[in-house]
Amino acid sequence: MKKRPIYLFALTFLISLIALIGTTYAWFSETITVSDNIIKTGILDVTFEAADNLEFTEGYVNLEEKNSKLLDLQNVYPGETYTRYVKVTNTGTIELCYRFTVLGLSSDSYFSQNIKYHITMFGETHSFLLEENIVKSTDYFSLSPGKTNTFKIEIQILDTMDNQGQDQMFRFWIGLYAKQLLDAQDDEIYIWPERE
Repeated sequence: MKKRPIYLFALTFLISLIALIGTTYAWFSETITVSDNIIKTGILDVTFEAADNLEFTEGYVNLEEKNSKLLDLQNVYPGETYTRYVKVTNTGTIELCYRFTVLGLSSDSYFSQNIKYHITMFGETHSFLLEENIVKSTDYFSLSPGKTNTFKIEIQILDTMDNQGQDQMFRFWIGLYAKQLLDAQDDEIYIWPERE
């Protein structure tokens, strides 16, 4: 009988030991899969309404309708102020911010320099003269879903208007620009206190 070298015996013993450990060692594992996950986008939607009084019962206009007008004033005269109330409601599902933008369309600079616009929002008034083809905008204001802000818009015919302003017409455009609140991080946004 031949003598086997000890290293062959050690190698066989080591292989057997590894096989024995591999077959007797066990562990637990579990895999969990969560399916049907949903990502749904929100809705950005506002309503824009106007009226002659705060109850929105007199002179009501839905400003979203085609050919609607915030104002159609006739026979105006110097020193008089005309008032309309505007209501902005967030009917969507996401928080938004918005601003009013006004653009004078008259080609008569005399007339445009004699009309002053005041937009009052909860006691804070933005006043400006409206010049031809110059866009004037308020700051951005935030509005949560289901909330409403009401504003007073006053058009003042200044006392500086004289006979040159008789039988003239001045047209202007007013718009409401709304966007999601997170989109406006670089813009200055005034956060209104929560109101019912």
